[in-house]
Amino acid sequence: MVQNRIDSNLLGVLGIGCVISAIEPFDVIFASVTAGSAAWRIVLCAILVIVGARAAAISGLRIEGHGARYPALIGVAGAAFVAFYCVALDRFVFRSVLPSYYEEFLRQPLSARLTYFLLRSFVENIFYRLFLFSALLALLTALRFRSGCAIFAAMVASQCVNIWCNVASFEQLTGLVLLYDAFRYVAPGLLWAEIYRRYGFVTNEVAAVGCHVFLQPMFSIFV
Repeated sequence: MVQNRIDSNLLGVLGIGCVISAIEPFDVIFASVTAGSAAWRIVLCAILVIVGARAAAISGLRIEGHGARYPALIGVAGAAFVAFYCVALDRFVFRSVLPSYYEEFLRQPLSARLTYFLLRSFVENIFYRLFLFSALLALLTALRFRSGCAIFAAMVASQCVNIWCNVASFEQLTGLVLLYDAFRYVAPGLLWAEIYRRYGFVTNEVAAVGCHVFLQPMFSIFV
């Protein structure tokens, strides 16, 4: 019964991820490797899911929600917390360093922003949590180096690769911008990885994807 539930969760992640990948790459590395081919994006996404699931099994991570009576509620709580956190940073703490293109994007219709970020965040979790973080943790497991500091370093490394490739703007890079990127983008990624580690990858998807259900409407009001 448990194995069937795990398989269904993995198949769900695989199916949704491949459909989204067929629509858009949503990632600089992913787009570059697949050279604009939707078919290759589907194949590569499937490989990343399968390899990531294997790495997760090696490192003791799980795909299905676990660790609480209602793991999905953990995800929803994490989503709401990060949404309020991001709005506070963008509206009150780092408003002066927001790039003009970012503010212009926030003026787009809510439906467009929701669609973009819901799809992007789902596959982003596959690339940088299920695959990269799981692989790093599997490597640490093989090396028998699973200290708390090592796990934290793996969380930071996997998210920094994401931000380095897809978010950071090196043309306007300053100390304040680096600080903003660390708080605004790296910190939430650490929370998503911790939710994955403690409550399962599906719970992490609920949190990271669900965050935008709260965040994008709030941006329309406050930012």
